[in-house]
Amino acid sequence: MEKTSLTTTLDVATAAIVQRLATARGQSIGDVAAALLQDAAMSEERLLDAAQVGLNDLRHGRTIPHEVVMRDLNAIIARHRARCQD
Repeated sequence: MEKTSLTTTLDVATAAIVQRLATARGQSIGDVAAALLQDAAMSEERLLDAAQVGLNDLRHGRTIPHEVVMRDLNAIIARHRARCQD
C-alpha cells in the first residue's frame, strides 16, 4: 500500500491517550495514530455512504410514511413483549 505523511496538532489529552495506547501495544505513536485514523476514516466513510443512500432515496421519492413506520415498529415491539412474557 502506498503511504503518505500527514501532520496535525492534537490536544494534550488526546495525545496522551495515543501515547498510552502506543506503550500498551509496544508500537510507535505514529503507527498507533495512523491505525486509529484509518479506522476512524473507514467508519466515517461507511456512515457517509449510508447517508448518501438515504439522501438518494429521498431525492427519488422512495420514502415510507411515518404512520406506516410507527405501525410496523409497534407490531415488532408487541411481538417482542409477548415473547418476553412467555
